[in-house]
Amino acid sequence: MNTVETIRAALADARNRPWIGAGPSFGAPHPAYLNSVVEDVDHDDAATICRDTETGDARYIAACNPEAMTAVLAHIDAQAAEIERLKADAARYQWLKQAKGLTLESERGAPWTRNDGSTFSPSHRLCAGGTQFGPEESLDAAIDAAKEHP
Repeated sequence: MNTVETIRAALADARNRPWIGAGPSFGAPHPAYLNSVVEDVDHDDAATICRDTETGDARYIAACNPEAMTAVLAHIDAQAAEIERLKADAARYQWLKQAKGLTLESERGAPWTRNDGSTFSPSHRLCAGGTQFGPEESLDAAIDAAKEHP
């Protein structure tokens, strides 16, 4: 299991509440130092997440609460999706770069009707290797369709 999978598994078992660093205040409004992490809730049954730790560790552990880690994992997921989108764009570019006898023209021709009855206007005309490919709604779709042709 990699680190992200380990975090996801641990997060599934965690209580989804924010955490804060805590410590003795000696009567002051704020702790003199942090030595534990507790749930950030307004009632007396707040769970203690860890205790007897150093101030820096307590701040770090509190910052890595389930709510924050959910946001971090969502960010990782969004980046992974963007990487896949960019890889697909790169593959299209590589296909265009290697295509023989390539003709690519912009067009806004007459609308076409799909099998389901919906209509679209093709954005480009694409020919490669002696084959003119059918109309597609976008340039990406035209290249993807052409890439699938032997």
